[in-house]
Amino acid sequence: MGLNGAMIGDCIDYGEYKTGIRVQSVLFSSNSVGIKIGQGILTSLLGFFLTAINYDGLKQVQSAATISGIDSFFKYVPIVVCIVLIIFSYLFDLEKKLPGIQKELTERRGSIENI
Repeated sequence: MGLNGAMIGDCIDYGEYKTGIRVQSVLFSSNSVGIKIGQGILTSLLGFFLTAINYDGLKQVQSAATISGIDSFFKYVPIVVCIVLIIFSYLFDLEKKLPGIQKELTERRGSIENI
């Protein structure tokens, strides 16, 4: 979660760099909304998955296919998610550009304060 906050801060600087407007509260609020929507979607997808493998919460013993499906889900889905996150992290190149962006923002702010 610490990395998430740092990336939002970087995006705030980048947004100010591109538009000239610093919208901290909007980005942090949209992050919160995105997290809540994402949690809701993932919860519903898990429910659809459990339905697809014939999970029945009222049964005391689940079928072998259901247990195998749950086992596979908890083995392979995290691996796929990690691979996707690694790819997105690799493509997120803002960290390389950030020192120059922050320097230019400091110069812009200095010229505005001198007016």
